[in-house]
Amino acid sequence: MKKIIAFIFGLVLLLGIVPFSIAQENVAVKEENKEEVLVNISSFELFWPISAGKTIDDSFYWLKNIKEDLRGLLIFGKLQKADYATFLTIKRIVESEKLINENKTDLADKTLQKANKQLEIAEISIDKTLSYGGGLTGLDVMHDRLLKLEIFIPKLLEIAGGNKGLLEETLVKVQSLLEKF
Repeated sequence: MKKIIAFIFGLVLLLGIVPFSIAQENVAVKEENKEEVLVNISSFELFWPISAGKTIDDSFYWLKNIKEDLRGLLIFGKLQKADYATFLTIKRIVESEKLINENKTDLADKTLQKANKQLEIAEISIDKTLSYGGGLTGLDVMHDRLLKLEIFIPKLLEIAGGNKGLLEETLVKVQSLLEKF
């Protein structure tokens, strides 16, 4: 009996570690090789472990928003708020991808508008930090997230129908934030 429990525990541990290590190898994105990565990239590989989960058309989506708002209230630093806003932007982009794939363009538009609002929050927080003479040190994760968004949004533009204007606006905002680094 102990051997069976040990085997099951080892199997669960192995299955939890192997996908994580594979995903980490696949998303190592550098600015020099953006074109190589663009060929076969998916949101799952690029933004793992973020997934769409509940989208704006789900009845319990409001709970997700409350949770995110409460978490945002507990973040106090300007740069940390900018990083969290970038994280939420990625969540909204992945949600909009799911909605685009389901041909729910109106809902995808609303979700993309929420993503753009989060990018504006990030930009305001960064601008305030820079205006006070602060630097952007310690934001490597945020920089990587923005780079991944810069890679993924053009791929999403390829499959988008009526959402191209909002996606292009989002891409411009992402590139504007990247210029600040």
